[in-house]
Amino acid sequence: MREAIRIEHLSSGYGKDMKILKDVSFTVGEGNSTAI
Repeated sequence: MREAIRIEHLSSGYGKDMKILKDVSFTVGEGNSTAI
């Protein structure tokens, strides 16, 4: 039971991190294109 919760927690945390990374890279990409 504890393992399942831990894995679920890790995967949801990973998903959040990936979303943040995507948002950041998108913002950076937009900034670069407008700067150019």
